Parts: sequence; C-alpha cells; structure tokens
Amino acid sequence: MDRLRSILPLLAGLACLSAFTALALQIRSQERHAVRVRLEEMATNTAFNLTDRVNTDLAALERMAGRWIAAGRTEETAWRSDARAYVADQPELQAIQWANPEYRLAWVEPEAGNERVLGLDILFEEYRAQAVMEAVNNRRMNTSAAIDLLQGGSGFLTYFPLYTENGFDGLIVGVFNIPALVDTSLPPDYRSIAVLEVHEGGRLIHAHGEAASAQFSSERTVALPGSVWRITLLPSRSLLAAEFSGFPGLVFGLGVVLALAIGVVLQFLRSSREHAFLLSLEHSAAVDELQRNRERMALAVRGSSDGFWDWDIARDELYHSPRLCQMLGGPEESVVTDSSSFAERLHPDDRVAAMESMRAHLRTGSEYNAQARFRCEDGNYRWFRIRGLAQRRDDGTPVRMAGSITDITDLVETSVRADAANRAKSEFLANMSHEIRTPMNGILGMARVLGSQDLPDDTHRKLEVIIQSGDALMHLLDDILDLSKIEAGRVELEEAPFCLSALTQRAQTLYEPAAERKGLNFRVSVRESDRVLRFGDALRISQITNNLVSNAVKFTETGEIEMIAGPDADTGGIRLVVRDTGVGMTPEQRRSIFEKFVQADSSTTRRFGGTGLGLAICKGLVQHMGGTIEVDSTPGQGTQFTVVLPIPVTEGQAAATSPAEATLQPDRPLVLDGRKARVLAAEDNQINRFVLQAYLAQLDVEVDMVEDGRAAVEAFKQTDYDIVLLDIQMPVMNGEDALTEIRRFERENKLVSKPVMALTANVMPDQVNRYTALGFDAHTEKPIDPAALEATMRRLITGYQLRRDAQPSRKSAG
Repeated sequence: MDRLRSILPLLAGLACLSAFTALALQIRSQERHAVRVRLEEMATNTAFNLTDRVNTDLAALERMAGRWIAAGRTEETAWRSDARAYVADQPELQAIQWANPEYRLAWVEPEAGNERVLGLDILFEEYRAQAVMEAVNNRRMNTSAAIDLLQGGSGFLTYFPLYTENGFDGLIVGVFNIPALVDTSLPPDYRSIAVLEVHEGGRLIHAHGEAASAQFSSERTVALPGSVWRITLLPSRSLLAAEFSGFPGLVFGLGVVLALAIGVVLQFLRSSREHAFLLSLEHSAAVDELQRNRERMALAVRGSSDGFWDWDIARDELYHSPRLCQMLGGPEESVVTDSSSFAERLHPDDRVAAMESMRAHLRTGSEYNAQARFRCEDGNYRWFRIRGLAQRRDDGTPVRMAGSITDITDLVETSVRADAANRAKSEFLANMSHEIRTPMNGILGMARVLGSQDLPDDTHRKLEVIIQSGDALMHLLDDILDLSKIEAGRVELEEAPFCLSALTQRAQTLYEPAAERKGLNFRVSVRESDRVLRFGDALRISQITNNLVSNAVKFTETGEIEMIAGPDADTGGIRLVVRDTGVGMTPEQRRSIFEKFVQADSSTTRRFGGTGLGLAICKGLVQHMGGTIEVDSTPGQGTQFTVVLPIPVTEGQAAATSPAEATLQPDRPLVLDGRKARVLAAEDNQINRFVLQAYLAQLDVEVDMVEDGRAAVEAFKQTDYDIVLLDIQMPVMNGEDALTEIRRFERENKLVSKPVMALTANVMPDQVNRYTALGFDAHTEKPIDPAALEATMRRLITGYQLRRDAQPSRKSAG
C-alpha cells in the first residue's frame, strides 16, 4: 500500500498529461481536416471556372466563324474589329488569326507582338498539322494539346474550319495563353493561399506559387476539347498559417503544467500532514489553474471547425459546444438541452435511422457514425455527420456519451449534383440513340431497297458504301451506349442456358469471310462438348468475343488468327483465348489499351480506323461478370487476349430447334391459309413509313399503314389482320399503350392473340425485357434490317398458325 501511495503522484500526472495530449492531437486533426476541406472547395471552384472560361471563349470564336460562313466571307476591317473586341474582353485569348485556304496565316489580331507569325504555314509541325487537318476533314472545331507558342509562353490552339458556298475558305485560329487562362480562372482570394499545378498527359504545363507542404492536396480533372487537364491544389504557407493555430501546443503545455502541479500536490500530501495548510493553499492554486485551463480549452474548442456534444445519460442532459450552437444558427454560447430536443431537430426522414444508430451503439458498442439533416434556427435543414463514443461502467452500462458533429452540406450537394449529371447523361444518350436511329432507318432502308433493284454496277458499289458507313455509325452508337451503361453501373445481365460451341461458331461465321479476304488462316478450337450448357448472358459474352476477334482481324496483315474456348481449370468457368500474328504492342501501349478512346498510338487510328471503345467495353463487361481479362503482346509478333469468366455449367441438354424455326419458309411471298398475309403497321415518321412500305412490298403482303397508336387500335378492331407492327414512340398513343388496348380487346372477345412486333431504336437488354413483359411477341431494331424483319415476321406467322390450330374453338380477331 505504501509503495502504491509513493507512485500515485506519478500515475496521476501521466493520466493528466495523456488526456491533454489526446486533446491536442484531436485539435490538430481538426485543423488538418479544415485544410483539406478548403482545398477541396478551391479545387472544385477552380475546375468549374476553368471549364466555363474555355467554353465561353470557344463559343465566342464559334460565333465569329458562324458569321463568316453565313456572310460567305468577312471583310478584313470588320474581322479585325470583331477579333480586337474578343481579345480585349478575354485576357486568356492571346490572339485571333485567319489562315487562308493555302493554310498560311494572313490576318492576326493584335498585330503587335505577333508579326513573326504572319505568312506562317500552320502545317509546319506534324502535331499541329494533324489537329488542323482533323478540323478541316471533319468540318468542325478541333483543339491542339498544350504547346510552346511562337509568340512566347505556353498555350493551345483552336481551329474553326470555314466552309461557304464557294468551298473551303480557310480557318479561324484562336491562340489561348495557358498562364493567363489559369490566372483568370483562379479567384483572387485563392492566389495567396493556394498553389496550383496543371498537368496534361503527365506533363506539367503550368504552375502557380510554391507549395508549403505536399501532405495536403486536392485534384480535379478538367475535360477540355481535345485534351484532359489534371489540376492540383496544394496549400501555401499563408493557408497553413491561417488554419494551424498554436492551440494544440498550448493545450499540451497546459497538460504538462497541470500534470506537474498535480504530481507536486500529491507528493506534498503524501510526505507530511504537518504541511496540510500549505498543501491547502497549493490546492487552491491548482484549482484556479485548472479553471484557467478550462477557459483556454473552451477557447480552443470554439476555434475548431467541428462542434462537440456531451450527453449525461443518467440525467438526460445534453451539452452543446459554442461552435455547435453557431453551426445551427444560434448564438456562440454553449447550451444544455436533452435527448428529446436533439431528436426534434432531426429531419423527419432521418430521425428514425439516426436514433436507432445511437441506440445500437449504446446496446452493442457498434460504431456511431451517422449522417442526418438538422433543422437550423432559420428553419432550413443542413446535412451533418455525427460521431460519438459511449463511456461505460465495469458492467457495460453506458453512463455518458460524447462526440463531434461536422457540417457536410456542401459535400452532400456536390454528390447530388454529380448523380443528377450522370442521370442526365444517360437520358441524353438514350434520347440521342432514338433520334439518330430514326433518320438512319430512312437512309439505310432506302439504300437497301435501291440495292435490291436492277441498277448499274457503279450505283450498286456506291449504295454498298452508304450501307457500310451507316452500319459503322450504328455500331459506334451502340458502343457509346454500352460504355455509358457500364460506367453508370446499369448493365443488366441475363441468365439463360447457352452452348459455348454455338457462341464461337457465330463469331467464326461473322469474321471468317473478312479473314479470308486478307489471306489469313482463321482457326477455332472449342474444348467442350456441344451438349454441355453454361448458364449466363450469352449476348454479352458474344459481344466480348466479337470485339476481340474483330480487333485481331483488323490488326493482322499476314499469318493466322486462333480462337480457343473451353473450361477454365482453376475456376470451372469459361476461358476464351484470341491469339493473332498482327502488329503487336509495346509494354507502354498495353498499359493503356483498355482506356476509353485509346488505341496503341495515333498511327493505329490513321491506319486501321476505329474509336478505341471496343476493349474498354470488353473490360467493363468482364469486370461486371466478375471475371478477368489479360493481354500479352510483342511488337511485330502478335497479341493474345485471355478472358476468364465465372460462368457455371448447368444441367440439361441443348434445346432442339423450335417448331417455328423448323417451319420457316424462305420463299416469298408471305402467306397464311393460302392467301397474302394482312399486315397492320403503325409508324408516325413519314420516312420510316416509306421504308417499311418498301420492305413489306417485297414480301407481297396486304399492308395498312397508320400514323399513331390510337389509329392502330381502331383499325385492329375493324379488320382481321394476321400480324401487327407497332412503333414504340408515337403521338396520340404510343406503341406500349396501343398493345395494351389490343390485348384487352382480344381478351374481351375471347380471340386468339395475334402476333405483335415492336419497332424501336431502344434495344438495350432492359428495354427489350420490358417489351416482352408488356406482351410484345418480338421486336426489330431500327434501322430495320429487311432480312431480320422478314425472318421475324415468318416466325411469328408460323407461331400464330400453330397456336390457332391448337385451339380450334377460339376465333381470331376481326
């Protein structure tokens, strides 16, 4: 016992010092958090300002080019006046130039400081020439990467091609100064507290200021036309000086003083009772010092960016720090309330979850880290993150709980805006899919109809070019939609039995002719019985296989291509290998080959074409299925892609050919019961109606065309049609509602349901599943493939005939 008393002053001092050290570290942690939050805010604002500034300047130059094109030409005096005004208004726009049709700079504004560029051939450097010719060939604006300007400094160039009724009339060239652009995008109050670095493709192209510490940073990606910048904000000395106070050191010093004081007091108490009076005086002094320390601690807490709370569970007294009261819109002074007042401030939609999380922490000790909205004094709600920890007795009963609260409203709103932007992008791509497919239906449809007629060979070759180009555009559109689905995490996988050999046979059928035309040996090896069924999404697996085989054919000039499919020994799933003897890739090229819009190098695009989306889609689909994709390649020797997918084997046997497929009649015309088939087609677009009429005329059927879903329903009730074709998007009544009305009419009149086919540009798996669930018997994709349309119609007519004959007691519609 005497020994315990002798070390009691030491233990008490260490406990006091530990408590103050923990508090000092907590305060320092909050200050570090404040620096990070400030950098995140500045990075977001700077990235937005930079993007907005560039878009505004490009729009101004585009209007300038538009006036030139609309007028057929702009006189030099008017052009210079216009350019001078733009340069004066936008400091980052260093100059505006006009290059004549011979690609030489004829006009420049301002001339002062730019004399040396007059008469310059803008194709004098390869990378500039590439950007210029891409703009001219595509007839749209193009932007170079960051370059060293002839006038001095760094910048980038934008090219606006001018095409008038007389043909190509040169280019409007905008010269952007990167330091000026960054300087105007960085708010003035950020310049003294933040250091800005701008990188492009891993290269530093601009830096502003000198960083005080690399420990804190915030990055944003800025997508500019023709390039992607990565901006990094780091703290300056002034920012660290403003956010890092002396409070942690002060608290730690106070802890040391208080620990020594307590140790000394206890030492005197232990050493002699005769010194009781002196110890009493010293105790009073220590109490006074403790009070001063509390006041200083309260000051330190008020200086923190977070609020603190302390709940005495037994008394139900809830203490709010001054900073917390200020965050809620009240006066900067501490208050004491109770748990019911805390719950009343919570948003009704968040109250149950937040309180249940707190109760769970008190019951089980689980982490208490909740997000909820609190009602402020002005009646508005703001988002807060609440953290806390309970203090318990030896028996586990909670007696006290304390924690912090942080305002995260800005972070939540940023996340909401990002989600809204993703939804808007998906909706935009879906709408663009439909809008592009509708005119493409007219283009490809008329080209195919003309191609079936007796025309000169030269005309047939031109029509074939139109059809191939249109099909390439539709393939690109499908790739972009697939990539958008993958990035948004909205890819839906179908689960159905399929045969691996049938999947590889389709790929061989598609690409073997192209390989033979190039003199390549195309070999396919399936190391699995065709009676073994796998359970998964055969369509998506075919998409992966087709992309890999298509790339192999494209990038192989001589030699062979081999595709091997079979079980994977390690996982029991599927292993697909596509090997070629093509151009191959370097290690640097392999590291970026799965990126979006990336090919091995720029010469690959010029030589072989393509957008660089296929392998990005492959990787996204493989990862979504839980598999892996690897590439092994040697320049000049070839490439091998290996895909492993966890697709299990399912019990059962391969399905036999369906009755409908067995009875398909490839001969024309399309007949039913010895007469021409009667077809009802609903399509609101005039061009699509004309194309569809031409396709159906080749089948020698009786066709009634209507322009909306309501007219289709009325016609169906009046006439006994054999098959109905409904466009999905129509005025008055869309195709889905029209189908609902037709099926209701058939049920009410006890009719054998007639086959109804959806005509649509919306062909993603989730959309097709929706059409099937609504009651459509099949669908055909726009632009319409006449062979696919005929095959589907014959299958539906045959299926209807079998269904009708199996129920002779029921009559048909009409």
